[in-house]
Formats: sequence, C-alpha cells, structure tokens
Amino acid sequence: DDAIEEMTSGHNEFKRWELGIEFSPEWITIPDNDNNIRSYGLDLSARYHFSKWFVETGIGAAISKDDGIYRVDTISEFKGSYMDVYEVTFDSSGGNVVPTYHTELKNVYDNIDTNYISRTNNDYVYLNIPLNIGYSTKLSNKFSVYFKTGVVNSFKIYENIPEFETIDNSGNDLIHSEAVYFNRTNWSMYGQLNVGINYHITEKFLFGVEPNARYYLKSLVETNNGGNPYGFGVKIGFKYVIKK
Repeated sequence: DDAIEEMTSGHNEFKRWELGIEFSPEWITIPDNDNNIRSYGLDLSARYHFSKWFVETGIGAAISKDDGIYRVDTISEFKGSYMDVYEVTFDSSGGNVVPTYHTELKNVYDNIDTNYISRTNNDYVYLNIPLNIGYSTKLSNKFSVYFKTGVVNSFKIYENIPEFETIDNSGNDLIHSEAVYFNRTNWSMYGQLNVGINYHITEKFLFGVEPNARYYLKSLVETNNGGNPYGFGVKIGFKYVIKK
C-alpha cells in the first residue's frame, strides 16, 4: 500500500494548472511585397498538465500596425487642355443627317511622376483564441523546457485607416492616388510552433521566455498571390502554478 501510494503521489505531482500572463511582440511578413507588419499582444493563458503533456487555451488581444502605402501620380508642369471627341452620333429625324460630337476635356501635362509613398499608419485590434498541445520536462530544480504546437483563431474587432493626406510642398500637383496596401480579413487562423523555457522563481511562480514561429492557414490579408503570411515572435511573462 505504501508503495502504491508513493507511486500515485509521484504521478499526481505532474497534474497541475498553470495560469499565465504574457507580452508578445511579433513580426509578420507578407510574401507579395515583403511588407513587414508589427504586432504587440497581451495574452492570458490556462494550461493543464497531465504527466509531462499539457493542453493550453486562453484569450489574448493584439494591436497590429502597418504602413498605408499609396501609389501617387503628380505633375510638374501643366501645358493646357483640349476637347477630345470620343463618340459621334447622327440624327436624321428632320430629314437631314445632323452629326453630334460627344467630347470630354483632356489635360496635357509636361511630366507625370509616379511614386510609392506612405503617409499613414493603419491600426488594427485582434482578439486571439489559441488551442495548443505540448510536452514539458525539467532541466533542473530551477529550469524547465517545453515544446508546444497548435492553432490560433484571430478575429479583427477594430481598425483605423486614416484618410490619405495631400503630399509635400514641392510645388507638384497631385492628380491621382491609389491605396496599394493589403486589406485585412475579418478572421484569420495560423498554426504555430513554440519552444519555451521557464525559470522557477518559487514552487508556484515561474518566469518564461517563449520564441515562436507561425504560418497563416487562413490568410491575414486578402489577395496575397505570393503566398500566405508567416511570422516570428516571442512571449515573455509570468505563470502561477495551481497543483491538483
């Protein structure tokens, strides 16, 4: 009986909850134009350990930013205008054929310059819900290491895209501007692979660092012909252990 109790007690030591709060700066790349997106998150996690395996879920919020890039056409000198005939119709209702000339005003410029510039920062807020499975083992009394993988569903709950502002004081006139940054999808999902190390401050309090890599299974942006975005980041934070 004592031997069974000792074995059971040792097994139950593995059963525990870990509650965590972590800050996570991240960098995401869109392959179409190598545009890098900056993201900063705050995550609350709940992790249940059984044996050396664990399952994890939680909830998080992330603020994401990218550059509002625009294609801008400007002119350096206006030369004049002319009326361009784009269609001719004929009316013969009075017995005579009367032509009607349909015209539109065309402007002539000495030079048109096209540039790609950024005049805005676009801001987004996401709600993230992860589901992970992992494996953890102790390195020493003070350190443990773990590996985890899973998916994160990310929902866009807010966006702020400022209007494009008239450009510089060079004397050139703005004749056309067109947004060329990517539109964000309302829902995205990415798979992730994480490796973490915990420092055991006490038996119940841990400090952890967790680098991670991700690949978007459901893209973050629309019409990304170069492939789905991918990214890298790191989670830094504290965990509290609740033993069963």
